[in-house]
Amino acid sequence: MSDLVLLHHNEPMTTSLAIAQGVELQHKNVLELVRKYTAELMQLGEVAFQTRLNPQGSPTDVAYLNEQQATLLVTFMRNSPLVIKFKVALVRAFFELRDKLASQQLPQPGGALFLSHAADVMVAADRTFRAVIRSGRVAGLTTAQAIRRANEVARLKTGVCMLDELQAHSQLAALEAPAPINPEVQRVLNFWAEYEAGAFASGACLPILTVNAYELYSRWVKQQGAEPLTLPRWSNVLQAAGLVTAKRKRYQDANGNLRGPASFMYPAGCKSGPDDMTEVHWLGTCVDRINTCMEK
Repeated sequence: MSDLVLLHHNEPMTTSLAIAQGVELQHKNVLELVRKYTAELMQLGEVAFQTRLNPQGSPTDVAYLNEQQATLLVTFMRNSPLVIKFKVALVRAFFELRDKLASQQLPQPGGALFLSHAADVMVAADRTFRAVIRSGRVAGLTTAQAIRRANEVARLKTGVCMLDELQAHSQLAALEAPAPINPEVQRVLNFWAEYEAGAFASGACLPILTVNAYELYSRWVKQQGAEPLTLPRWSNVLQAAGLVTAKRKRYQDANGNLRGPASFMYPAGCKSGPDDMTEVHWLGTCVDRINTCMEK
């Protein structure tokens, strides 16, 4: 068991080959177990593979696992007396190597390092940085958030600031900066803000026929000295911004006739109609009110 745990890239690790020897399984069976549970093992750190020649002279992969990964992998095996004995040996081997490293008082990251040790620290920082970025993106973080998190984890574990090493602070700041809004899109948002404030319907924020809303927008934007977007693009901007919900509804016109279904835009802050009025009737009054405003 003397080779059970080794220092690999400045981190105590074991290998799939050492585990296979310890539990007396074929190495290919242990590798199959590693690949089967790669997703679970990756939650505890990056799983690295190295290609070696086996005793028969053929290339074979060897997986490097940290203490948590190795312990988890062994739990997926049957608890035979041999496996239990190996678990004890594995824990002891990791403890002994950490104790040995502490007694040697290896130089800490950021201090005076031997060249080989400095290289090991940089490799460990790079591996940590990349692994946390991948994990962060899988977890739903933005690219910028994942990079920030990865840099902090790498700095805490190795003392290396990868953003400093890569001289990438300005690039990350640019990535985090909000993208400038297209002037045409901004005009759509400004128009809708005025509509919701009641500028076009006597202080009311009402559902509105899509064609009427677009007509109001076209008049308004031309008064600004600009050209309106097409109706589909204008509608997409409002819906993508979460400002409206498009619905097809029937409504009652001023003569009491049932019209529709027609496309309505419901403002995000729009409330339902009065309790004593059906939706069909209420939408009809909304249409009449907007039409009256448009005729002025």
